[in-house]
Amino acid sequence: EALVDHAMREAAAGGKQLVTLGLAPLAGAVATPLRFARAAAAGLYNFEGLRAFKAKLRPTRWDRVFVSFPSETGAARALVDVLAAFARGGFLRFGLRTLLRGPALVVSLLTMLLVPWTALLASVDARAWFPTASIKWAWVGFDALLAVGLFSLRARWRDGLARVITFAVGADALVTTLEGVTWNLPRTATAGARLALAVAAAAPLLAFFVLRGATARRSA
Repeated sequence: EALVDHAMREAAAGGKQLVTLGLAPLAGAVATPLRFARAAAAGLYNFEGLRAFKAKLRPTRWDRVFVSFPSETGAARALVDVLAAFARGGFLRFGLRTLLRGPALVVSLLTMLLVPWTALLASVDARAWFPTASIKWAWVGFDALLAVGLFSLRARWRDGLARVITFAVGADALVTTLEGVTWNLPRTATAGARLALAVAAAAPLLAFFVLRGATARRSA
């Protein structure tokens, strides 16, 4: 607020008659498809928060902003071009920055992915993938407890719980990798099975780094 106030005072002192606060995408009464888009993407972009911040600065008026494009371009291509302009540096980099910025989104994604993974783990043949059946069910129990923790964290963020879950996911990544290299890999002959091993090792490792980054940003 102080920065915006200072910038506006400087503009007024320089004789400027109008200063814009910039865009507030999808704010206000927009068409039904855009309302659905706003609701669907709320976890990726805080549309309402940006609008509320600019509203509390009490602008003298709100002007609607339209996207105009040649008819031969098509609406889909125009939309991609607009999103690319906001992404700055490519969609992949923007997606990673967004993922690391929003703990709530990270926790939701990890929770949604962990539930089917745990169900899949419970359904596989223990003799083909684990040294013993008890180890298999220990992993299933661990993932179930992890899912409960993530559901709880999703409902209410707690820094202590977030650190415990991050440590547990890191331990998961380490033990899974060791088990895969020492026991599974020598017994794996097909490319599909090796790909499954790679996914099983990479998934918790990626989740660890993403969750650690999100936790650090949330704590800061």
